[in-house]
Amino acid sequence: MTLRQTIGAITGATLFLATGSGLADEFLVTNSSPSAETLPPPQVEFMVWDGTSTTFAGCSEPTCFGWADGSDMTPGTGYVTHSKNNIGWSVSGGAAKGAIYLYVDGQKVASARPGRLLVWSAAMGTHTLQTMAYNADGVAGWSPTLTIGRQ
Repeated sequence: MTLRQTIGAITGATLFLATGSGLADEFLVTNSSPSAETLPPPQVEFMVWDGTSTTFAGCSEPTCFGWADGSDMTPGTGYVTHSKNNIGWSVSGGAAKGAIYLYVDGQKVASARPGRLLVWSAAMGTHTLQTMAYNADGVAGWSPTLTIGRQ
């Protein structure tokens, strides 16, 4: 290769690289599907006991974790007479992870780790309760709402 050819090759390579950097934002997508699917949100259910007794005040699902026969398809209403009430809960599906959160009237008021009861300090009046938990992908799953009054 002569000096003239070497200089031409270097100039050509330089022009190619300079032009190529202007096209650097262009690329070819060969597989645009994600490598893993997002997990579905977990299913969250809960029940409220009147105080710490075994008398339940309401459930977010018809069988109330085996405490009811399932004939009441709208079990989402009840009342409590105590200021502190235990809330049992269940999270399934969607690879549930971490704590469960209790929302009363749209505000987060309590949380519990697996194996622990939620405790709700109920003010007088009617309240809307709902629980929420996350799956391993950070997707939130919400329970149906439950209307509980404190008398």
